[in-house]
Amino acid sequence: MDLEGNDGVIPSYSLFRKARYGEDTIIANFDTVSLEESEARFIKDINIHFEEDYNKFYEGFSKNLKLGIHEDSQNKTKLIELLKYDSSKSGDEMTSLKDYVTRMKEEQNDIYYITGESKKVVENSPFLEKLRKKGYEVLYMVDAIDEYAVGQLKEFEGKKLVSATKEGLKQVAIRMHL
Repeated sequence: MDLEGNDGVIPSYSLFRKARYGEDTIIANFDTVSLEESEARFIKDINIHFEEDYNKFYEGFSKNLKLGIHEDSQNKTKLIELLKYDSSKSGDEMTSLKDYVTRMKEEQNDIYYITGESKKVVENSPFLEKLRKKGYEVLYMVDAIDEYAVGQLKEFEGKKLVSATKEGLKQVAIRMHL
């Protein structure tokens, strides 16, 4: 199969499957295994090859991964694990959803996020006040595609993704009396 030709078998979001990174070219092998096995192997290889430089990789291909969340429901759970976001507690480093969940307060049931045009805008949002008072971390989703992708995320590891805007918190307040 010619990866450059993308004869309709490879999803459109997966432009990252053939990526030039430094001196290395990474190409998922689609000839000898099924697409699903190849996807899983490729994602595992990304984690191994880019562990130290994953942020550089992510900077270049995060939009493709997020588009994949929306377009490829079959592999959505695998792709979700690759996502990273700035957050109210991550400082200059981005955080994965898995790392976010490990830092959640014991009484916290949901993953909170806020969308906006920039990190600076969302971190100063008045919508975050109640969550800050409770010590809850909030993910900052500031790429235009984030709103598109979060519609497909719904939950991660049994935790619902909830918008920190008034509408999102009203639904949560009914459940937990914020």
